[in-house]
Amino acid sequence: MKKYVFILVLIAFTACKTQIIPNFESSSYFYENDIMDNRNVHKNNTVLYFIRHAQAKEKNSYDDPSLSLKGKEKVKKYISYFKDKRLDSVFSTSFNRASQTGKSIANSKKIGFEYYNPNTLNERDWVKRNKGKAILFIGHSNTCPEMVNRFIGRMRFTQVMDDNYSDIYRVIISKDEIYADILTLEDEIRSREVLAKQ
Repeated sequence: MKKYVFILVLIAFTACKTQIIPNFESSSYFYENDIMDNRNVHKNNTVLYFIRHAQAKEKNSYDDPSLSLKGKEKVKKYISYFKDKRLDSVFSTSFNRASQTGKSIANSKKIGFEYYNPNTLNERDWVKRNKGKAILFIGHSNTCPEMVNRFIGRMRFTQVMDDNYSDIYRVIISKDEIYADILTLEDEIRSREVLAKQ
């Protein structure tokens, strides 16, 4: 019974909180399940990655905890994942756990780091200003799927479960298509290791 109540609450929460915008004028198609050839991901496309911050210390007397030791280890895995990926800049919310995740990745790539507010970011203007770039957004369990939904113009993704720190949302915006999928950090690293051995 508790499981069903949780699901209903989750549906109600995301339905009320997520504001869907229409697809960008230049994008008329949306591919949910097609597998995009990774070699062509960045070719003339705007590529957006969204990840949740790594694990934080337990909240005690403060409301903005820093990364835990486990979180710092997770950040190392993200650094490894993005090592061979093109990234032009990293955007993070101002919370410690998010900014520490984002700054570590940005420093490893020697690229710019900026703060953003998921509640005030205008998707249309942002895409126009960053056309053709590859950007990483560091957010939270509720803001990442909500922002992806806003960028793709559809209510597709729901809030991340509390113990999930491995989802990588990827949005690819090209001239005629908007493509979105979810990758899993550990699976991606494992696949790359297998390919390297072949």
